[in-house]
Parts: sequence; structure tokens; C-alpha cells
Amino acid sequence: MSNVFTAKALRSVPWMVSAKAISFIVYFFVSIMIVKALSPEDYGVLALSKNFGQYLIIFCALGLNTCILRYLPEIELGKDYSGIKTFLLRSLMCQLASWLLVISFIYFIKAHVFNYLSSSSELLLIAVFVWILAWIVKNTVTDSLTALFEAKTVAMIAVLQSALVLGAILWVCAQERIRIEYILVAEFLALGATVFCGLYRLKQCLKKPGSVEKSLIPARRVLKLASPVWFNGLLRSLMLQYTEVFVLAYCFMPAVAGFYELGYSLPLLAITFIPMALQTLFSSAFAEAYQRDKKLLPKMVSSMFKVLILLSVPLAATGFLFSEALVQKLYGEDMQAAGVVAKYFSLIHILPLISMPLSMAVTTLEKNSRTVGLLILQVTVNIALDIILIPQYGLMGAVSAVFLTFILTIPIRLSVIRRLIGGIWFPMKFFTKVILVVTTLTYLASLLPSHSSLWASFALALLFVVSNWLVLWRFNLLGPLLEMIRKKAKSSTEKQCN
Repeated sequence: MSNVFTAKALRSVPWMVSAKAISFIVYFFVSIMIVKALSPEDYGVLALSKNFGQYLIIFCALGLNTCILRYLPEIELGKDYSGIKTFLLRSLMCQLASWLLVISFIYFIKAHVFNYLSSSSELLLIAVFVWILAWIVKNTVTDSLTALFEAKTVAMIAVLQSALVLGAILWVCAQERIRIEYILVAEFLALGATVFCGLYRLKQCLKKPGSVEKSLIPARRVLKLASPVWFNGLLRSLMLQYTEVFVLAYCFMPAVAGFYELGYSLPLLAITFIPMALQTLFSSAFAEAYQRDKKLLPKMVSSMFKVLILLSVPLAATGFLFSEALVQKLYGEDMQAAGVVAKYFSLIHILPLISMPLSMAVTTLEKNSRTVGLLILQVTVNIALDIILIPQYGLMGAVSAVFLTFILTIPIRLSVIRRLIGGIWFPMKFFTKVILVVTTLTYLASLLPSHSSLWASFALALLFVVSNWLVLWRFNLLGPLLEMIRKKAKSSTEKQCN
């Protein structure tokens, strides 16, 4: 990995990971406060509102955030900071126009939306609208800073946002009467404050003296990348979570959708918070490295696979062993069903990670338009399984639908991706060794007696995941991760010396 990604990119890794870790911890405590403050029905309505809003955020983004991550490093290589400003302004204007069209249409059909959300609150709908807007602007700003490798700033913004959200939710939950709208408005205010900080830093970054030579990306090229990314994003988000939430909400009470949302999101954050922290950063790093040397692509993909395996597999095993008990102890007996969902999703969530390095490669080669058919196939299979399984089996039907969608479609997806980028470069031998080590430790840990104490369960889970990494280190399997850390340390030392 040291010969693949630049020192500037690797120096950004600790900042991104640290910020994501803090955000995860804050989300964890915030979710506990919200679940305990609301009834299962009200939490279900909040979960539905957020899922509805998150899907519209993807819709309004128009795939332009991926274009920012892909093209800003390319424009910066030419020192055309004026071109970066123009590119970002046009991207943001397009997203704001999309937001206005979307909220106008949603308001026109609000009666159907209220029926879906099991609420008739106008204030709730307005809160969702402004919450969406805040996320659109915030994502554009932070992705721009990430593409410019301003990881320290992005990390500080994330920490500030987490602190503000925590404080705002604490205040909301301290009130005698807690309304769902207040929770969304509290998050909106926290996002607004961090957006201003990000915009100030972005303005400072783009004040640098640059080249007079213009290097604007042609609109046709942007459209060619953004369109399939946007469509793929809409389909992928449906396949991974939203179809299950929507069908559960239609077939059962909002509380059931709330159980699924909590059981789905907690292990997702725990297992993928580091990979997700690296995704935006390394999307830009892929583009930068490929711009320097097009022969680096196979090594980049293989290196990312190894790092993801080392980070996610031990965490997935930990979640499988301990998440059911921890969710029940932390969130209360009312949320017991969410614990069962979390247990199985702890394993299922590692499956889509195989797509992350490959999607980075596809985006770098700007071949996203050729993957739309794959997502249409996945969503079709997923919706069919949802319709068949969820009405009869409820929550476990939703879990099974996600798992079976992956199993049934992955051979076709890998075959198509191989033809698009020239290979898969998955380190199967390395993966097998890691799986054998982690599976053995998981079996041994499953023989230990269960603990009724919350802190004992937490301590045991922490000990288990650390023991996994220690054993992997003793078997010389932590090499890719340690190499990245050594490269980062070396680049930091060289930077200080200069």
C-alpha cells in the first residue's frame, strides 16, 4: 500500500477514522436516549421519517457528490482553484433545485405521505424537509474538503457535529413532552452550525494562488458519471434497507419498522464505521493514484480488500456473539426484537463490503453507467423476496430477503465487474486465513457463560475483538493494516522535518 496511495492520502486516515469513531459513540448514546424517551410506536414513526428523508437526500444529491470526489483531485492537480469553485457552485445549485422540486411534489401528495408515516403533523413534514436540506449542503461541503484531503478539518467538523447533536438531544429528552419534530430540528441546527464551519475552511482552501489555465470538467463528462451513480445509489439504497422498511411499515405497525431500523443500523455503524470513513477519502485517493499511474489499479483494489477484511471480520464476529444481549440490556425489553435483527445483520453487513473496492475502481474508470443493469436485477430480486417473505415471516423475512438477494446476485455481479475493470483481485487465500482464525476464536468464545451484567458483556466483547487482532498479528496477517500505519507515521515525520 505504501507504493500505491500518496502520503497526503494516508495522513488523512487517522483523522477520518477517529472522527467516525467519535460519531459512532455519540450516535450510540443518542439512540439509547431517543429509544428510552419515545414509545416503540413513536420511535417507529421517527425511523420511518428518517428513512424517508435519507432516501430523498440520495435523490436530491443527483450523484454529484461522487463527481466531487472523483474530479476535484484531478482539477487540483492543475492548481485551478477557480475551476474548483465553479464546479462546486454548479453542483450545489443543481442539488438545491432538485430539493425544491422534490419538496414541492411531496407537499402536493402530503396526504399519502402522512398515511405512510402514520402521522398527520405538518410540522413533522417541514422538519423532514429542512433536515434533508441541511444534509445535502453538509455532504457537499465535507465531500469537497475530503476530495482536497482536508481530513483534519472534516474530522473536526464531524466531532463538532456530534457534540452539538448530543447536547441538543439531551436538551430535547429533558423536556416534559418530547415530540419527534424536536429531534429532527435539533439535528438540523447541529448540521447548520457545522456547515458554516466547513464553508469557512473550504473558502480558505480555495484562496490559494493557482494556475490561470482552466481545467473545467466538461458537463457531458460529469453527466456521464453522475447519472449512473445517482440511479445506482437510489437502487442500492432500496436494496440494502429501504424496501424492507417500507414493506414492514405497510404490512405491520410503525414499531416493527422501528425494530428493523435499529437492528439494521447499529451493527452497520459498528462494523462499517471505519470502512465508511475510508470510502470517501480513498475514492479520491484512487482517482489521484490512477491519474499518476494507471497500472496501480489492481494493487489498489487488493490492498483495500485486505484492509477491509482485517477491520470488519473480527467486528462482525463480535456483533454476532454479543449484540443481541447488549441491545436488550441497553435499550430495554421493549426493543428485544431489534437485538435478534442486529445479531444476524452483524454477519450480513460484511457481505456488501466486497463491492466497496470494486465500486471505487469502477468510478475511477468512469464506467458506472454499465452497472445500472446489475442494480436493477438486485432490486427486482430484493423486492420480490420482500413481498414473498415479509408478510409471512415479519422481521426475519426482511433479514432473509437481504441475505438471499446478495447470495442470488453476487455471481452475476462479480462476472460483470470483472469484464468492466479487468479483474476482481480479491485476496482469497488471505481471506480464508482470517476467517479460520476468527471462526475458531468465535467458537471458543461461544462456550463461555453469558453475563447478566451490562459492563461484563461490554468488557468481554472488547476483549474478544482485541484478542482477534492479537492472534491475527501473531499469525502475521495484520501486515496490510500495519503497513498503512507505518506509511502514515513515516509521512508525518517527513512532513514535520520539512
